[in-house]
Amino acid sequence: RAAARWQEKRQGLLASHAGESCPAPATHKTLVQFIPRESMAFGLPDQNPCKEAFTRQDNRSWAANWLEVYLLSNAKKVGGRLVNAPGCGECARASLEFKQVKLKEAATEHKNLRIRKATRADADVLYGLICALADYERLPRPDAEARERLMRDGFGPSPRFDAWLAEIDGKPVGYAVTFFTYSTFLAQPSLYLEDIFVLPEHRAQRVGTALFKHCVRVAYEAGCGRMEWQVLDWNTPAISFYQRMGAARLQGWLPYRLTRAEFERILAD
Repeated sequence: RAAARWQEKRQGLLASHAGESCPAPATHKTLVQFIPRESMAFGLPDQNPCKEAFTRQDNRSWAANWLEVYLLSNAKKVGGRLVNAPGCGECARASLEFKQVKLKEAATEHKNLRIRKATRADADVLYGLICALADYERLPRPDAEARERLMRDGFGPSPRFDAWLAEIDGKPVGYAVTFFTYSTFLAQPSLYLEDIFVLPEHRAQRVGTALFKHCVRVAYEAGCGRMEWQVLDWNTPAISFYQRMGAARLQGWLPYRLTRAEFERILAD
């Protein structure tokens, strides 16, 4: 039904905006409803009016890619330049770049990639991947005591989290760790993505995308209202990936933390 609705709207948009250099600002709100966030503002300059309009829509995620259909299907590349594009040149170039990235990802996807739930037998493998993530994020590795707690909390009688392994030809190359929280405002569970990591030598094969989509599927099938995580501010590859996947960066919220030592101080007062 959504696809049919989009096709009907698309025809109207094509007719009403034919020949325009860029969609008028008044129509941005209507247009952006039919553009997936993974293509919104991809590669556009900060002051581009389309980018300003697109990035305000935090909850739009549509399968139909309006930028590719509307701009690229009517554009021709001549001598490295896009000509006869009905949308603004910056949007057209960004859309072409987006399309090239998606084609490259599709071409490099490994055919023998599998995502599965980790078991106790995978304890050493999981610990090794967690240490690799710690090295990548320039953080201390879990010590021996932390390793024991990880194994108990992940594979004991009452698991506190789920671990997922990504394998290529049976070899573990990445992992994700998730657990459930709850939103009282939504009155629905939420899935928290604690870790997601792919070994550097196995990137550019869509392993991270497969892991991320698996977690989205877990959240969807569990009836979650949302999925949340944090990312280091210097990790620009991860930030770009999340933006392409349509994730919204939260505004107006500040993370806080208490350590166990601070628990004891507070409780002793």
